[in-house]
Amino acid sequence: MLPILIGSENDKPFLEKGLKYLSENKISYKVIVSSTHRQPKETSEKILELLDNKKVKIIIGGAASATGLPGVIAGYLKETNIMIFGVRFTKNPGPTIIEDASFHLSAMPSGVPLAYTGYNENGFLHACMLAARIIK
Repeated sequence: MLPILIGSENDKPFLEKGLKYLSENKISYKVIVSSTHRQPKETSEKILELLDNKKVKIIIGGAASATGLPGVIAGYLKETNIMIFGVRFTKNPGPTIIEDASFHLSAMPSGVPLAYTGYNENGFLHACMLAARIIK
């Protein structure tokens, strides 16, 4: 099972291409909606539950604003072999917004890898494609 954590119900439209790809490739997934900004305790609990599942090898995290969710997930993964792919969702893509997300997602502390796969539908599709290649 591939866990997909997103920060808001508003992010769901960006998932369509990627979820279709996963389904076509027979990769099971679970979409979890939880905001690190509005629900930090609940989000942490959901991440810790995923870490207890020994079958989880990859987590895709996507969010808007400061793209905090993928970074928070990665912070929990330091002592694990789980990989995190981060995606930026925005309804108003522009060079500054995309660059900002790239900086947020690439500025993890040493020893906490986080792969930024892009933004919006195509970024999420890329994350799903990478996950499928690794899982298979």
